[in-house]
Amino acid sequence: MNAQGRVNQEYPVLTHLNFRSVMGREIDVHVFGYGEPTTMVIGGIHGNEPCGIDLAGGLIKEFKTHSAPYLESRVVVIPKANPDGFIAGTRVNARGVDINRNFPTKDFHRGTFTQNCNPGKLAASEPETNVILQMAAIFRPQFILSFHAELGCVNYDGPGVQIAQAIAAENGLPVRKDLGYATPGSLGTYFGVERNIPVITLELLSQDEQWTRHGKAILKAIRMSQSE
Repeated sequence: MNAQGRVNQEYPVLTHLNFRSVMGREIDVHVFGYGEPTTMVIGGIHGNEPCGIDLAGGLIKEFKTHSAPYLESRVVVIPKANPDGFIAGTRVNARGVDINRNFPTKDFHRGTFTQNCNPGKLAASEPETNVILQMAAIFRPQFILSFHAELGCVNYDGPGVQIAQAIAAENGLPVRKDLGYATPGSLGTYFGVERNIPVITLELLSQDEQWTRHGKAILKAIRMSQSE
Protein backbone atom coordinates (compact mmCIF):
# COMPACT_ATOMS: atom_id res chain seq x y z
CA MET A 1 0.00 0.00 0.00
CA ASN A 2 1.35 3.46 -0.83
CA ALA A 3 2.03 6.27 1.60
CA GLN A 4 -1.52 7.55 1.28
CA GLY A 5 -2.98 4.52 3.03
CA ARG A 6 -2.29 1.98 5.74
CA VAL A 7 -3.30 -1.63 6.15
CA ASN A 8 -4.09 -3.38 9.42
CA GLN A 9 -2.67 -6.88 8.93
CA GLU A 10 -4.92 -8.60 11.51
CA TYR A 11 -7.70 -8.29 8.96
CA PRO A 12 -7.36 -6.32 5.75
CA VAL A 13 -8.65 -2.82 6.44
CA LEU A 14 -7.64 0.13 4.31
CA THR A 15 -8.02 3.68 5.56
CA HIS A 16 -7.05 6.16 2.87
CA LEU A 17 -5.73 9.34 4.45
CA ASN A 18 -7.07 11.52 1.65
CA PHE A 19 -10.61 10.16 1.83
CA ARG A 20 -12.48 13.05 3.38
CA SER A 21 -15.91 14.56 3.03
CA VAL A 22 -16.62 18.19 2.21
CA MET A 23 -16.39 18.99 5.92
CA GLY A 24 -13.23 16.93 6.37
CA ARG A 25 -14.78 13.89 7.97
CA GLU A 26 -13.01 10.61 7.28
CA ILE A 27 -14.62 8.18 4.84
CA ASP A 28 -13.44 4.69 5.77
CA VAL A 29 -12.87 1.98 3.21
CA HIS A 30 -12.64 -1.61 4.47
CA VAL A 31 -10.99 -4.20 2.22
CA PHE A 32 -11.41 -7.90 2.95
CA GLY A 33 -9.54 -10.53 0.96
CA TYR A 34 -6.76 -10.30 -1.57
CA GLY A 35 -7.81 -11.89 -4.86
CA GLU A 36 -10.23 -11.45 -7.73
CA PRO A 37 -13.08 -10.94 -8.38
CA THR A 38 -14.02 -7.90 -6.31
CA THR A 39 -17.38 -6.92 -4.87
CA MET A 40 -17.92 -3.31 -3.76
CA VAL A 41 -20.53 -2.55 -1.09
CA ILE A 42 -21.63 1.01 -0.31
CA GLY A 43 -23.81 2.34 2.50
CA GLY A 44 -24.91 5.82 3.44
CA ILE A 45 -24.70 7.61 0.08
CA HIS A 46 -27.79 9.41 1.38
CA GLY A 47 -27.13 10.65 4.88
CA ASN A 48 -30.74 10.35 6.01
CA GLU A 49 -30.82 6.60 5.29
CA PRO A 50 -28.94 5.24 8.33
CA CYS A 51 -30.27 1.70 7.97
CA GLY A 52 -27.90 1.24 5.04
CA ILE A 53 -24.99 2.24 7.26
CA ASP A 54 -26.17 -0.26 9.86
CA LEU A 55 -26.34 -3.04 7.27
CA ALA A 56 -22.87 -2.25 5.93
CA GLY A 57 -21.63 -2.33 9.51
CA GLY A 58 -23.18 -5.75 9.95
CA LEU A 59 -21.30 -6.99 6.89
CA ILE A 60 -18.02 -5.61 8.23
CA LYS A 61 -18.64 -7.35 11.56
CA GLU A 62 -19.39 -10.60 9.74
CA PHE A 63 -16.16 -10.43 7.77
CA LYS A 64 -14.07 -9.59 10.81
CA THR A 65 -15.50 -12.67 12.54
CA HIS A 66 -15.93 -15.13 9.65
CA SER A 67 -13.85 -13.80 6.76
CA ALA A 68 -11.98 -17.01 5.85
CA PRO A 69 -14.37 -18.25 3.10
CA TYR A 70 -14.02 -14.92 1.29
CA LEU A 71 -10.29 -14.31 1.44
CA GLU A 72 -9.63 -15.87 -1.97
CA SER A 73 -11.52 -12.95 -3.49
CA ARG A 74 -12.05 -9.36 -2.37
CA VAL A 75 -14.88 -7.38 -0.82
CA VAL A 76 -14.53 -3.59 -0.53
CA VAL A 77 -16.95 -1.94 1.91
CA ILE A 78 -17.58 1.81 2.20
CA PRO A 79 -20.03 1.86 5.12
CA LYS A 80 -20.71 5.59 5.36
CA ALA A 81 -20.14 7.31 2.02
CA ASN A 82 -21.74 10.62 3.07
CA PRO A 83 -20.73 11.30 6.69
CA ASP A 84 -21.65 14.99 6.58
CA GLY A 85 -25.16 14.15 5.45
CA PHE A 86 -25.39 11.52 8.17
CA ILE A 87 -24.45 14.02 10.89
CA ALA A 88 -26.91 16.58 9.51
CA GLY A 89 -29.64 14.01 8.84
CA THR A 90 -29.88 15.05 5.19
CA ARG A 91 -30.00 13.16 1.92
CA VAL A 92 -27.45 15.52 0.37
CA ASN A 93 -23.87 16.30 1.36
CA ALA A 94 -22.61 19.49 3.03
CA ARG A 95 -22.75 21.40 -0.28
CA GLY A 96 -26.34 20.34 -0.87
CA VAL A 97 -25.41 17.85 -3.60
CA ASP A 98 -27.04 14.45 -3.98
CA ILE A 99 -24.10 12.06 -4.39
CA ASN A 100 -26.36 9.65 -6.25
CA ARG A 101 -26.92 12.25 -8.97
CA ASN A 102 -23.28 13.39 -9.18
CA PHE A 103 -21.69 10.52 -11.12
CA PRO A 104 -20.26 11.35 -14.58
CA THR A 105 -22.93 9.61 -16.62
CA LYS A 106 -23.92 10.41 -20.19
CA ASP A 107 -27.23 11.76 -18.88
CA PHE A 108 -25.68 13.90 -16.11
CA HIS A 109 -27.67 17.05 -15.39
CA ARG A 110 -30.48 16.14 -17.79
CA GLY A 111 -33.99 16.75 -16.54
CA THR A 112 -35.55 18.72 -13.71
CA PHE A 113 -34.17 18.25 -10.20
CA THR A 114 -35.64 18.90 -6.78
CA GLN A 115 -33.50 20.40 -4.04
CA ASN A 116 -32.93 16.97 -2.51
CA CYS A 117 -31.73 15.59 -5.86
CA ASN A 118 -29.38 18.44 -6.77
CA PRO A 119 -26.66 16.91 -9.03
CA GLY A 120 -24.15 19.71 -8.51
CA LYS A 121 -22.82 21.99 -11.23
CA LEU A 122 -20.25 19.48 -12.51
CA ALA A 123 -20.18 15.71 -12.64
CA ALA A 124 -17.96 14.07 -9.98
CA SER A 125 -17.52 17.45 -8.29
CA GLU A 126 -17.92 16.03 -4.79
CA PRO A 127 -15.21 14.31 -2.73
CA GLU A 128 -17.70 11.66 -1.62
CA THR A 129 -18.40 10.72 -5.23
CA ASN A 130 -14.70 10.52 -5.94
CA VAL A 131 -14.01 8.09 -3.11
CA ILE A 132 -16.32 5.62 -4.85
CA LEU A 133 -14.86 6.35 -8.29
CA GLN A 134 -11.28 5.97 -7.04
CA MET A 135 -11.99 2.70 -5.27
CA ALA A 136 -13.69 1.35 -8.38
CA ALA A 137 -10.69 2.38 -10.50
CA ILE A 138 -8.26 0.66 -8.11
CA PHE A 139 -10.19 -2.55 -7.42
CA ARG A 140 -12.27 -2.91 -10.63
CA PRO A 141 -15.35 -4.50 -9.03
CA GLN A 142 -17.30 -7.14 -10.91
CA PHE A 143 -20.36 -6.56 -8.70
CA ILE A 144 -21.59 -3.47 -6.81
CA LEU A 145 -24.14 -3.49 -4.00
CA SER A 146 -25.53 -0.19 -2.69
CA PHE A 147 -27.84 0.21 0.31
CA HIS A 148 -30.67 2.76 0.26
CA ALA A 149 -34.13 3.22 1.81
CA GLU A 150 -37.20 3.17 2.00
CA LEU A 151 -38.68 1.72 -1.16
CA GLY A 152 -38.52 -1.87 0.05
CA CYS A 153 -37.30 -3.61 -3.11
CA VAL A 154 -34.31 -5.09 -4.91
CA ASN A 155 -33.51 -2.76 -7.79
CA TYR A 156 -30.90 -3.67 -10.39
CA ASP A 157 -28.97 -2.01 -13.21
CA GLY A 158 -26.88 -3.69 -15.85
CA PRO A 159 -26.76 -7.50 -15.98
CA GLY A 160 -27.90 -7.91 -12.38
CA VAL A 161 -31.27 -9.64 -12.66
CA GLN A 162 -30.10 -13.09 -11.53
CA ILE A 163 -28.36 -11.70 -8.46
CA ALA A 164 -31.40 -9.53 -7.72
CA GLN A 165 -33.66 -12.57 -7.89
CA ALA A 166 -31.36 -14.51 -5.57
CA ILE A 167 -31.40 -11.69 -3.03
CA ALA A 168 -35.19 -11.41 -3.24
CA ALA A 169 -35.54 -15.16 -2.66
CA GLU A 170 -33.76 -14.71 0.68
CA ASN A 171 -35.11 -11.41 2.00
CA GLY A 172 -38.63 -11.46 0.54
CA LEU A 173 -38.48 -8.06 -1.14
CA PRO A 174 -39.75 -7.66 -4.72
CA VAL A 175 -37.37 -7.27 -7.65
CA ARG A 176 -37.81 -4.01 -9.55
CA LYS A 177 -35.92 -2.99 -12.66
CA ASP A 178 -37.66 0.39 -12.88
CA LEU A 179 -38.26 2.57 -9.83
CA GLY A 180 -40.74 4.70 -11.74
CA TYR A 181 -38.60 7.82 -12.09
CA ALA A 182 -35.42 8.86 -13.88
CA THR A 183 -32.09 8.80 -12.01
CA PRO A 184 -29.57 10.70 -14.16
CA GLY A 185 -26.10 10.83 -12.68
CA SER A 186 -26.73 7.81 -10.46
CA LEU A 187 -24.29 5.12 -9.42
CA GLY A 188 -26.51 2.49 -11.05
CA THR A 189 -26.50 4.30 -14.37
CA TYR A 190 -22.75 4.95 -14.33
CA PHE A 191 -21.59 1.45 -13.39
CA GLY A 192 -24.56 -0.72 -14.36
CA VAL A 193 -26.05 0.77 -17.51
CA GLU A 194 -22.94 2.37 -18.99
CA ARG A 195 -20.24 -0.09 -17.84
CA ASN A 196 -22.26 -3.29 -17.78
CA ILE A 197 -21.35 -4.15 -14.19
CA PRO A 198 -24.14 -5.80 -12.18
CA VAL A 199 -25.37 -3.17 -9.72
CA ILE A 200 -27.92 -3.92 -7.02
CA THR A 201 -29.59 -1.10 -5.15
CA LEU A 202 -31.07 -2.75 -2.09
CA GLU A 203 -33.90 -0.52 -0.88
CA LEU A 204 -34.31 -1.23 2.82
CA LEU A 205 -37.15 -0.71 5.27
CA SER A 206 -36.11 1.11 8.43
CA GLN A 207 -38.29 -1.01 10.72
CA ASP A 208 -36.31 -4.16 9.92
CA GLU A 209 -33.42 -5.57 11.90
CA GLN A 210 -31.15 -5.13 8.93
CA TRP A 211 -28.55 -7.88 9.25
CA THR A 212 -31.14 -10.42 10.40
CA ARG A 213 -33.27 -9.83 7.31
CA HIS A 214 -30.60 -9.20 4.69
CA GLY A 215 -27.35 -10.76 5.88
CA LYS A 216 -27.89 -14.18 4.31
CA ALA A 217 -29.04 -12.57 1.05
CA ILE A 218 -25.97 -10.34 0.86
CA LEU A 219 -23.55 -13.19 1.48
CA LYS A 220 -25.33 -15.29 -1.14
CA ALA A 221 -25.06 -12.47 -3.68
CA ILE A 222 -21.35 -12.06 -2.99
CA ARG A 223 -20.77 -15.78 -3.46
CA MET A 224 -22.71 -15.72 -6.73
CA SER A 225 -20.66 -12.82 -8.07
CA GLN A 226 -17.42 -14.55 -7.07
CA SER A 227 -18.31 -17.75 -8.91
CA GLU A 228 -19.17 -16.09 -12.23
